[in-house]
Amino acid sequence: MKRIANVATILLFAAGLLAQAYGFLFREAEWPATEKRPQNAPPPLLLKRWAFQVFPFMFDAYFNDRVGYRTELLDIKRDITYGIFGESTSNIVWVGKNGWLYIDNVGTSPRSQTSDGTLEPNVEAWASVLEKRRDWLTKRGIVYIVYIAREKSIIYPEHLPGSLQRHPPTDLVPGLLARLKQSNVRAVDPFIQLIAAKPTAIHPLYLMNDSHWSGTGMSVGYRPLADELERAVSGYRAKPDTAFNFLPYVRMAADLTTALGLKPGDKTEQTAHCGEPNNPSMEVPDDDVAALLVSGGKPLAHLPSRRTVCPTAKPRGVMLHDSFGADFRRMFASDFQRLTAAGTYGFPTALIEAEKPDVVIQLFVDRVLRFVPATNPPELLK
Repeated sequence: MKRIANVATILLFAAGLLAQAYGFLFREAEWPATEKRPQNAPPPLLLKRWAFQVFPFMFDAYFNDRVGYRTELLDIKRDITYGIFGESTSNIVWVGKNGWLYIDNVGTSPRSQTSDGTLEPNVEAWASVLEKRRDWLTKRGIVYIVYIAREKSIIYPEHLPGSLQRHPPTDLVPGLLARLKQSNVRAVDPFIQLIAAKPTAIHPLYLMNDSHWSGTGMSVGYRPLADELERAVSGYRAKPDTAFNFLPYVRMAADLTTALGLKPGDKTEQTAHCGEPNNPSMEVPDDDVAALLVSGGKPLAHLPSRRTVCPTAKPRGVMLHDSFGADFRRMFASDFQRLTAAGTYGFPTALIEAEKPDVVIQLFVDRVLRFVPATNPPELLK
């Protein structure tokens, strides 16, 4: 029996190797739409020393992307790892309790303070960068408001995996806010409003399967920023809560389910779309924005720019945002005579000078403080 078992093991192992070799040689490699990266290129075939040195590593990556039946094997792995054991198949997704998914917003550098109690270097760098942006705008008579969208794990920590509930990610925002307050940079944190609205919200303020807030969460996040705009910008008038309505819909695809390799429809959720029924604003061409964005560093290519005009509003605005502002900017379209929204962590001075806004809103989610280098264009370094 032992000999039969050994022979069976060898045959199964050989069959697996032969199947993958057959798939590599005779089947065209399928690239799942859920993988948001290009396939690794083949190694260069050159009689050069450096080519020989990099060949093993490049061929390994090239072959792994094209190994026979790769898609089917990944599906089996996901069905077992996530479907049966409830564990993550992605290094950027935390599988929480009660069906909740979270983005890994800590990574390999979970520090929040240095040994002497001061802010960690990247947070300090962001504070300095934001101060210089405020100074540049102030010289031109433009108001600057920093808006920090909050992580789902900060607002809904109760659904985090057990280990992260015991040792939750450190909140970097209070330290940054204290630092900005010292230099009088206007900064808005919607944390209090989100926590207050959480117990009575019809739908969760954040999507269970996505790293972003829901339409309900955006409606709550609108108020603190709108209130700050009323205080800081002449002629700005915020809308009442009754200006928005909520229409239920089923969310089919989300960024975290995609990262796990799930297909649209594999894991859905009931949520609500926040709209403005009597919205008088309209979109206008923004073909010039892409070229002007380059002046502030690399734009976020996956976030298309948008420009809206509203004849009933007075101020002009520019919103620089990450993915948390992609839908959020719609809620402010009717508040501005002209609002240009662009995806970037940078500071596009050419765009700002062309738009001549009354206010620039810089919106980013708080994980940026860990993962995104803080930089300014050369003209702000003088």
